[in-house]
Amino acid sequence: MCVACRLEKTINPHAPTLHETGFGIAANIGTAADIALNSPVIETIDFTGDQDWFRITLQAGGTYAVALTGLTLSDPFLSVHNGGGTQIAFDDDGGVGLNAFLTFTSTFGGTHYLSAGAFGAETGSYELLITRTDAGPVARDDYTATTATSGVVGLGLDATGTIETGAIPTGSRWILWPGKRC
Repeated sequence: MCVACRLEKTINPHAPTLHETGFGIAANIGTAADIALNSPVIETIDFTGDQDWFRITLQAGGTYAVALTGLTLSDPFLSVHNGGGTQIAFDDDGGVGLNAFLTFTSTFGGTHYLSAGAFGAETGSYELLITRTDAGPVARDDYTATTATSGVVGLGLDATGTIETGAIPTGSRWILWPGKRC
């Protein structure tokens, strides 16, 4: 982990990972860059044709949503690759505006790769996020997502719960800070 990432994780362990910029992220299965579920990564497309590949282990049968949002990059695209590097999913402009967004169900468990790139000669920064959108094998819901919920939040009161799935509606952004009151 780079110095900036270590410092940011010390201050806020739930902050997005900011990888070292430069030409350090491989565009193939030899990448050393990892991404975790529900943990956004901020990185940069450094030159025309650059792609950044991130490794992640997924479960067979799991349904996942992947969002690639340009910060200074105006037209990102993304792809998902199997453990051998073969592309199994692709999106360009499926998100808000020209951002990329896709959902897919993994047909096998194990290593997958997410690839971030840019249309044309563009360069710039982006945020990559992968979430699991189905319940998964061990998820339990402590509060229902209906008006029949038993959960109550009042002014000055604390409420705790677990977000069991990573479904994020298109165009929404939620930032949750453990121990912070809203």
